[in-house]
Amino acid sequence: MKPRVCPIEVKSPRQYGTKSLDRFKEKFGKRVGSQYVLHPKQLKVEGERVYLPLYMGFCL
Repeated sequence: MKPRVCPIEVKSPRQYGTKSLDRFKEKFGKRVGSQYVLHPKQLKVEGERVYLPLYMGFCL
């Protein structure tokens, strides 16, 4: 069992994309575990990417 990197990206309340997180996944795909995005909306999970509301950032 090898340790995995879990990248975190923080987004603004306006429309956003996760381009840098996608590029990071392409470059280091074998070493990346769960991906976390802190944003102002509700909690949702899409595959290995978890979108957390800003107030849940302390849970990481």
